[in-house]
Amino acid sequence: NNNNNNNNNKNQAVGKSNRSRPPPPATATHAAATGAATTKSLPYAATNNSPTMNSTSTVNKPATGVSKWKVDLAASDKVAKMNEAENLRKKGKDAIRGGLFSASDPHSASVYYRQAATLYKACGEPKLEMLLRLSIAELPIGEKACATEYELAGELALRVRDFGVEKSSYYYQNAALLHADVGDYFRAANATRKAGEVYIDIESKEAMTGYESKCLEFLERYISLLVPMVLNPRRDNASVLKSDGIEDVLVAESKLVTKAYTAKNILEVVKKFIDMGEYSSALYAVGAAIFLMEHGGNTTSQTLHLSYLYETVLLLAMGDPISANSCMMGHFQQTSYLRSKECELEEDLVRAIDSCSADGLQLCKENRTMLHIDGSVAMLINKLQVYGAVKKESVVNEDEEDIDDLFNAADDAYQELNDVMADLDDFDLT
Repeated sequence: NNNNNNNNNKNQAVGKSNRSRPPPPATATHAAATGAATTKSLPYAATNNSPTMNSTSTVNKPATGVSKWKVDLAASDKVAKMNEAENLRKKGKDAIRGGLFSASDPHSASVYYRQAATLYKACGEPKLEMLLRLSIAELPIGEKACATEYELAGELALRVRDFGVEKSSYYYQNAALLHADVGDYFRAANATRKAGEVYIDIESKEAMTGYESKCLEFLERYISLLVPMVLNPRRDNASVLKSDGIEDVLVAESKLVTKAYTAKNILEVVKKFIDMGEYSSALYAVGAAIFLMEHGGNTTSQTLHLSYLYETVLLLAMGDPISANSCMMGHFQQTSYLRSKECELEEDLVRAIDSCSADGLQLCKENRTMLHIDGSVAMLINKLQVYGAVKKESVVNEDEEDIDDLFNAADDAYQELNDVMADLDDFDLT
């Protein structure tokens, strides 16, 4: 009985991880520039990487860059936590300044700031938490620690008024630079990817108006950090990125990232490019994934087979059946691929378009293999035509339509007024 009581009274230690995004130096752009960058809908990165809240609070996903966090705290409890956080912040400042008989201690200051940031998070104050994360990132506590804080600030910036996507992307870029400085290209690539994904609207899956080139640049740079451009057989298909600064093949091979799921993560970006209608950038990313898997990347044969199929489908979507046929012949050199369903579908697609067979193309679209293909690629296959390339669908903004209607109505009113004035001129008052 005593043993049972002891077992029932065991204490459980609960560990909480706090993963988020980082911030940049205090010399950030003014609020007017960032205010223009707030989004009409919550950016993609904010939904997939929402901050971990305490059990006493919940996150209410905002429709804009304005914070709408709701915290189930009594007013007295919140005041007490805010006061405690302020005291910790002051202790952190004192640790940085040092004293008459003590030197500056940035590591102790970072501990105080982190504790204060956790309290601000519990109180539902993302802006105060973000500012503390930025303060930690500016301390000399090591590149990795600073990069982590920049990433945390990058996520929080999406939820703070007058910060938005530009500040968030800027903080992620700082994190990527710090990771690259210590040779961690995997984390540098992930931070760069987040810097580009904040510009993607989660509803339309398109890059936000005015940020298309930035979005493409960061996502393509993400690919180049994992597989340097000089190693990518599809490097000429990059839409924005022209060079990553690495020309030597041996240096590039030393920077090749072969961690598990790297190729699969690249294919996730391929799907984002397809959703945005950027087929050339998608082809550039597929080339990197195929090179990585063919040269020792940890992956499965099915992922490689899907990459072969994606490469040919993208060439057909770009209206280049000759290159697609040549590419398919190269894929046939892989013996294991010849027995796969992806190979069968790839060959049927190429043959149908080469022979201008609309019926054959329709049979490909009804192939059961389509059920095992990602939705973005399956939709692209359904858009393939016997003649010509797949055109990018333009997303029409309802607000722009309303403005056009107003201008048209104004033009009609002016024209009617001109007609009336012309009639008055012709009228003889005598």
